[in-house]
Amino acid sequence: MSRQVAAQPERADAPRAPVVTPAAPVVPQALGVDGVLALQRTAGNRRVARYLRAVARDPVPAAALADERRRFADEQEAFFRETGELMEAEIRRRAHLEHAPATAEEALEIAALWGLTLDAIAAHMPAVSRSLSGRVRGQRAATTLGDDARRLVDALQPAGRRAYEQVMARVRGEAFWRQRLDREPIYIFPDLGGRNRYAGYTQHGTADDGSPAFIIHISQEALNAGEVDSVAATLVHELSHTVFDPSVIGRSLNPLLGSLSELIVEHPRLRALRRGAADPAEARAAQVRQIRQLLYERTAYGEAEIFVHLQQLTHMPATVPGDDGPVRGSDHVLAMVETYLERLKRIGMPPRMLRGILDSLARRTAILYDRRIAAAPERERERLRINKDLALALFVLARGDTDTR
Repeated sequence: MSRQVAAQPERADAPRAPVVTPAAPVVPQALGVDGVLALQRTAGNRRVARYLRAVARDPVPAAALADERRRFADEQEAFFRETGELMEAEIRRRAHLEHAPATAEEALEIAALWGLTLDAIAAHMPAVSRSLSGRVRGQRAATTLGDDARRLVDALQPAGRRAYEQVMARVRGEAFWRQRLDREPIYIFPDLGGRNRYAGYTQHGTADDGSPAFIIHISQEALNAGEVDSVAATLVHELSHTVFDPSVIGRSLNPLLGSLSELIVEHPRLRALRRGAADPAEARAAQVRQIRQLLYERTAYGEAEIFVHLQQLTHMPATVPGDDGPVRGSDHVLAMVETYLERLKRIGMPPRMLRGILDSLARRTAILYDRRIAAAPERERERLRINKDLALALFVLARGDTDTR
């Protein structure tokens, strides 16, 4: 039977239970990604911390493990719900709203906190739609996705195919990513062209056995231009997204972003844009997706982007183009981390909550680097250790520059 993959547009819309893999150590085997545990400990979830210590001492039987996993999932959902309520209350206070937004105008007052006006939303919606037009939708067989990926590679120009092979060789040259690409259902689609809003993006889906599946879209234009260094960095960036789960801000703000999108889409100006559509319901749904993406980019997107930018340091080009000429790759990463820290500050979370999330993000960054180091042969570990130290130093520097320590 062919394996099926249901592609989904956003990870935050599709929470799922942690997946057990035979090769995983005991604690992640019980609870999922070890970064989740660091996150929950930061949040003060003492029951999870106690369970972590218990599992580390004594692996539990399968039946008990299933019960603990269900309890953990329930606790995690409660944590995100309560955290979201705290975030929303503070956001409403800053927007001078005494109640949950009930109109498009009130929803736009919150969006304004994040630097989004109705003009900006209307102007950027078409670009979002074009840039994400290659998303896979619905249920697809894994064999079909593999065929689609090969077809897209074959469609590249000869120079693009050579560049693709070089990119894959460079990324697979690191043991951790090679093992992940070999073991996980990850499909690379070189299909982004033109003036795309994104250098790459990752779709998160679920295979028919409940395990995660990923479709990574990268730039065919950059490959055809022979930009091996930049595309390799982008691919590591996107692969790091496949490891980052969950986004505490994304999961916590998910209900608010959904309700704001449903309100803003009813603004008379946006209703006028879809007037006369052949399928009014689909036109409205498309606008909701575009608005939600814009709200997400100004809020929860920053948490994951900080994490993945710090991971891509290992594959950054020595220099990248800047407004005033070439800049060092590490300086570019620092600038991007500072940009996303400023966006996280602007969300309106309680300062103590933001600091806790960022402290956890630093630990999760270190944890993934440690996993990459452990997977590497001895001769390659020192380089990864240097990059880990650089990543953590840049994060400390960025937090100091943005007053988020």
